[in-house]
Amino acid sequence: MDRSSISDAEAALREAMLASDVARLDALIADDLLFVDQAGAVHGKAADLAPHRSGQLVLDRIDLSGQRILSLPDGGACVSVRAALAGRYAGEPFAGTFRYMRVWVLRDGALRVQAAQCTAIVC
Repeated sequence: MDRSSISDAEAALREAMLASDVARLDALIADDLLFVDQAGAVHGKAADLAPHRSGQLVLDRIDLSGQRILSLPDGGACVSVRAALAGRYAGEPFAGTFRYMRVWVLRDGALRVQAAQCTAIVC
């Protein structure tokens, strides 16, 4: 997969997150996702989708910068990106800046997030 395809997949993920489009998120995320959140907790796909599905998480803003793409030999990629987020969680407003790292794999002809980690940037 070329860098353009990976960038397109990242853009599609961003748009799906902003819209809480669970069907699109479901298509972009591997069934056996391994996600480590900013608190160090480990989640699978169902837990990652649950706040979008329930409406508990509403994202108003996802501003991305500093994207770096490392192509992997199997056609996937590892992506690092800085994200400034704002929205509401359980009705409470939040905003913060995070660094995400995602591993994209090619499965059944489509790119999917296989693994991801989120780190809060506090400075």
